[in-house]
Amino acid sequence: MRFQPFLLALPLSVAPVLVTAQEPAASDEVTSLVREGRALLDQGKPAEALPLFEKAARADENRLRTRMWVLRAWMDSGRSNDTLNTLDELDAKGVKGPEMDYLYGMAFARRAQQNIAAGVTDASIQINFLDAVEFLGRAVKQDAERFYDAHLALATAAWYTQDLETARSAAEGAVKAQPENGAAWLQLGKIAMSQFQVAQSEEAWGEEAEGHWKAAKEAFSRAVEAFGTPKDDANAQVQLSQAALELGHALVWKGRLAEAADAYAVAIGWNPAAQNYGQMNGLLTPPRTADTPAPSMPDDGSGDATGGEDLPANQGTYFLRALEQGEKLFVKNFGAEDRRDATLLWWLGWAQLTWGDAQQAAATLETTLEKAPNYTNTWFYLALARAKNEEWKAASDAIARGWDADPPAMVAAMQSNLDFNVWTLERLIGKSFEENDLARCALLAEVCAEAKKDDPRHWNNVGLFLRDEADAMRIAAENGEGEEPDPEVLSDLYERSYEAYSRALRLDPENPQLLNDTAVLLQYYLDRDLEKALEMYDRAHAGAEAALAQPDLDEDTRATMETVLRDSANNKALLLETMKGDAEDETSGSEDGEAQSS
Repeated sequence: MRFQPFLLALPLSVAPVLVTAQEPAASDEVTSLVREGRALLDQGKPAEALPLFEKAARADENRLRTRMWVLRAWMDSGRSNDTLNTLDELDAKGVKGPEMDYLYGMAFARRAQQNIAAGVTDASIQINFLDAVEFLGRAVKQDAERFYDAHLALATAAWYTQDLETARSAAEGAVKAQPENGAAWLQLGKIAMSQFQVAQSEEAWGEEAEGHWKAAKEAFSRAVEAFGTPKDDANAQVQLSQAALELGHALVWKGRLAEAADAYAVAIGWNPAAQNYGQMNGLLTPPRTADTPAPSMPDDGSGDATGGEDLPANQGTYFLRALEQGEKLFVKNFGAEDRRDATLLWWLGWAQLTWGDAQQAAATLETTLEKAPNYTNTWFYLALARAKNEEWKAASDAIARGWDADPPAMVAAMQSNLDFNVWTLERLIGKSFEENDLARCALLAEVCAEAKKDDPRHWNNVGLFLRDEADAMRIAAENGEGEEPDPEVLSDLYERSYEAYSRALRLDPENPQLLNDTAVLLQYYLDRDLEKALEMYDRAHAGAEAALAQPDLDEDTRATMETVLRDSANNKALLLETMKGDAEDETSGSEDGEAQSS
């Protein structure tokens, strides 16, 4: 018994007349109206077909043979439940025959597909498809020519229920009945591909597997041909794109990557927003080494990205080809101003950066940002492209724009290929330092620090650049080379510098250099927590002594530790002297106050 949820029945305005053995043949007018209406249904225009069917039904005295097409139009208008309720009423009255099997089967098939589109995931989908297979199987056996559209519905239902033999036979019937129907060829290709995968698992590229693969490839090719160039039919565009995508997948099985890339380009060109570019990249690109992970998607920051690292020349060729050709086809179909290719452009920019021309990559990524400003990690890849072009200032500007817009997205992009990306940003820091742009140096170092969270070196650099920026402003004013800085601005820079040094210390609490530099900020710049500064100088001095006692210390570290040993002692001595003077001033001030009181 079929699955029957509780539904409110919506009866026909006029009940159909029951079938009798002696009913006369339909008039030419009725036959013509039905033929015209079915042609509209085949074109996906049920709203236009319905009035014709209703007129035909009235002219034929509401006989089921004609009224059935009103119900059929209901199904394609999303009213499968209404149709089933009406059919149940007829069934209860004893109405039987191929028309009822056809209508029941089509209604079950349509309802299952509508539930899938609505995101339903329960058992009702499987039950509806099983019922569709049962009823449609009987209908096509009784009158395959009259119910020509039942072949495709039966093929789809049987495919979903994994009755591949029934599905294949029905799909072959569908393309025979409607050889210009792209959807029928597409479904035949899917079914043949499923059969190929089963046979392939049993005997790789055996005779059976080879036969199914050839059938699938031919069907997908015929589907692409049948859909043509549907610039004004959104549904056909989606199906054409899917057919081309499936053709590409089939070609990948054979390792025919150039042909697969061309097929993927068609899929991209007709529906770029629907593509899984990460998967496509994996299918078209030879295996990677461990240090060249796949890129992250632009809209969610998930996954990995190479960040434009140079890879072997044989990698990425076909993926880049598919993207470039797909973008050209999209622009040809819909125009350069259409924004639906934003994700495609992101991937194209990334691929050009990784395997192509960095100048092109920069231009593509700039267009991506124009079309999709919310793809904030694009700024990072734009920075890499500009850096590759040695446009250093423009590259650091892109990092700054991205950091201002979305720090987490920039961190995720950095972490996709961390060592290479840190190396790139440190080059930008060096170029910014040459231009005496300490604020930009601090920002770039902060990006490195947030990305490489376990390395205190970067927070140390942030602290150093912020402190030096404030010092430079103050010294310039003292030398008459600039305006007197706002005390609040200086205070903010020193406070941020202290916080950066503190974060470095949390990662490496006994680092002598960090201890000394942090204490210096408290002593000379912030003039607070002086007891804490003394304790830091003591720890810095002791740590430097311990390090210098190691016989295998490298020359650079030895020189640094000698400086820390000297500076921590000198700074402590000065701090003690200052604190002593402050205490004497406080005592003197207190005595003066008492004398004045007396």
